[in-house]
Amino acid sequence: MEVAGRTLLEITLARLRGFGISEAIVNVHHFADVVVAYLKAHDNFGMRIEVSREDVLLDTGGGLKKSWLVFSWKMPAATSPSCCTTSMSSVRLI
Repeated sequence: MEVAGRTLLEITLARLRGFGISEAIVNVHHFADVVVAYLKAHDNFGMRIEVSREDVLLDTGGGLKKSWLVFSWKMPAATSPSCCTTSMSSVRLI
């Protein structure tokens, strides 16, 4: 989905980069190959992005749990579903 010519994923990643976040996990289920190709075509928007594929839809909590188990990242976490993009400062979320 696009807003003003940009996808919600691009907008979300740009906002995270703007706050100094350089690593992210993107959960994919529906149209996973399209999302992966989009990220690759845009060089992951200059970020380290790991893709967590959900063969069975896990919803937000399940996807977060799976990503922590699979990638074992020891860093602060914030969840930002693209479908719920907000104008709230991401710093307040972290």
